[in-house]
Amino acid sequence: MELYRGLGYERAMRVVAGAEQIAATSNGEFGSGSYYWLNDLPAGILSAVQYYGQEKGGWAVLKMEVGKSELGDFPRGSILNFRDGGGSSSFDPSTNTARRKVTFPDETEHRLTFSEFRDINANPDAHGLTGIKNKLPWPNYPIIAGPTAAAPKDVNLTQIKFANQGIDVLNNQPKQIVMHGPQLNASTFKTVRTWTLDNRESIYLKYFNGQTAVTLVF
Repeated sequence: MELYRGLGYERAMRVVAGAEQIAATSNGEFGSGSYYWLNDLPAGILSAVQYYGQEKGGWAVLKMEVGKSELGDFPRGSILNFRDGGGSSSFDPSTNTARRKVTFPDETEHRLTFSEFRDINANPDAHGLTGIKNKLPWPNYPIIAGPTAAAPKDVNLTQIKFANQGIDVLNNQPKQIVMHGPQLNASTFKTVRTWTLDNRESIYLKYFNGQTAVTLVF
């Protein structure tokens, strides 16, 4: 699988060179970890310009590949994937997801949809968990995958969170910068902040297709 994520250009260069390790520095719908888009360069571009577009050194899109062989050492059940091809009794064709058995930090088990799991991360106290919004660690799961609240019905868009042993796997893979650009001015940054994941393909074709260095000015 191909993984894409946005970073500041200078940090991306350090990661590619091996001078900086990937770490669980992000927080999100699946808790604390390091987040990536699966097989989706346009989504990686949007995350790069929207989160890192005003970095002084510019923005970048980092790519790495992880194969089945790199995931083979994980214990059975430790990869929590809400995506489903239709084989589960709880399959929802509108999102290509299904309920999954989730082991909580207290070792209790619950069957959850991806949206229920997302809601727990967003408000742990309301679900009897101690923790900070979008920062729950989920130590039993080095990899968690599923849709995003920004485009929950988009069956072609999957985010993956890596933590603990999952991050070890990432740090052992080759990495490359597949696209980058200079710091965006205020007007341009204001515009790209209005872009949505639903429109990522048309945005990609209009501004980024076939390029590796992109200067955006609006």
